[in-house]
Amino acid sequence: MTRDTIHIAIVDDHPAALRGYESYLANAPHIKIVGAALCGDDVMPLLAQNHIDLLVLDLNVPSSRENKSPYPIFHLIQQAADLYPHVSVAIITMYDETPLINALIEKGVSGYILKDDLHAMQEFGSIITSIVRYDGRYWSPEVRRILKLDNKNENVPSLTPRQMEILSLCAAYPEKPTTELAKHLHIVNATFRDHLTDIYLKFGVSNRAAAIIKARQLGLIVSGKPPPLNDPQA
Repeated sequence: MTRDTIHIAIVDDHPAALRGYESYLANAPHIKIVGAALCGDDVMPLLAQNHIDLLVLDLNVPSSRENKSPYPIFHLIQQAADLYPHVSVAIITMYDETPLINALIEKGVSGYILKDDLHAMQEFGSIITSIVRYDGRYWSPEVRRILKLDNKNENVPSLTPRQMEILSLCAAYPEKPTTELAKHLHIVNATFRDHLTDIYLKFGVSNRAAAIIKARQLGLIVSGKPPPLNDPQA
């Protein structure tokens, strides 16, 4: 291993996926997979314990081994950016909803690769090298088409990055009270609730559960089992 080695970590809930990434990188000896996580709660410890240049992230990993709700991706990306600003993030997913793509690009991801983009898999090493060494970006052709044709979806309310982060947290932990979720963001509960109220107004709903369902319908967060309507509300 040399100073020029690029270190990446894989976040994917399918153990076999790691072998796939290893095969994609067989002709890129300067890239080393230094860690893998099967659930969201393993990501921050992974970043803390290893020098990582790029996080390759599947959007649909569960929050934890016990909590199968999708991990709050916007919160994760913000945490990583705050604590490890040198780490780039590339998304590899089957989700091609325009609002989700737009929100993640605005959040600062360096790549959005669809899983059926065979060219990207064949050139995976080159894409990683471009992102890490030259601050490059890669969007799958279908993603570029979506962004060009529908860069502004007039039917989707505009949420701030903080509101997207709050919404993804609520979807991942629907049973937790706002006081606990606010602590995750290091903000006071009143501020968290104010953001939720603004989200409700934009969505035309009156509680957290309805907001989560609406966000999934709009393609703002990844699909999952909708929480029951009697979940804790703000």
